[in-house]
Amino acid sequence: MISTLINLGNLADFNRHCELVAFAPGGGRVRTYYLNGGISTGGLWTTDVSTELQVTTAVLRQNAAGPVTFLCATLGSGIRLGADRDLDGHLNGEDCSPGDPVAPYRPPLEVTGVTIDSSTPSHLAWNDEPTGTGPGLVYDVAGGGLSALHAGLGASTACLAGGLAAPAYDDARLNPPAGDGYFYLARGKNSCASGPFGAAPQAIDALACSP
Repeated sequence: MISTLINLGNLADFNRHCELVAFAPGGGRVRTYYLNGGISTGGLWTTDVSTELQVTTAVLRQNAAGPVTFLCATLGSGIRLGADRDLDGHLNGEDCSPGDPVAPYRPPLEVTGVTIDSSTPSHLAWNDEPTGTGPGLVYDVAGGGLSALHAGLGASTACLAGGLAAPAYDDARLNPPAGDGYFYLARGKNSCASGPFGAAPQAIDALACSP
């Protein structure tokens, strides 16, 4: 059945009869895809995250955390149903409100531009999240002692502050012992999700930092 649908609903086929989209659970949400290419190789699917490469039909099914639903949508509706449901220019996987074109919110990105000065208390600052992040944007700060890093980042990291309204934090702790130091991590979070503490997801992202 799926091979028949693929032959009928590929967006790359000018003679298509429909536009095939897929809905698959993954990453704690329902992910969406639309078929667009790979006509002679079993189909290539464009995902609802702009930075991801297309996936084959086999990979789409393997990565799903549950049953996959395929829909042969009417012509002209494949991209809307499979990538940008509210047609606001923000793909479903990057939009906190994928059904609301007036609120194209997305989860926070990795924090950039972190600086710290030698004042007392030490003042940590970073770049604010770009426009389009929200609502309810706040920041968490975590960290620990450099000498403890040999045990691994997860074991040596604890929350220092949570729910900060501004992209800054004053560390009032005493100076570390001679020969040691502190490390810091910051992330944004909003009503949609928490951003990462680094460039890639990691175990410490599960830290729950309270205000």
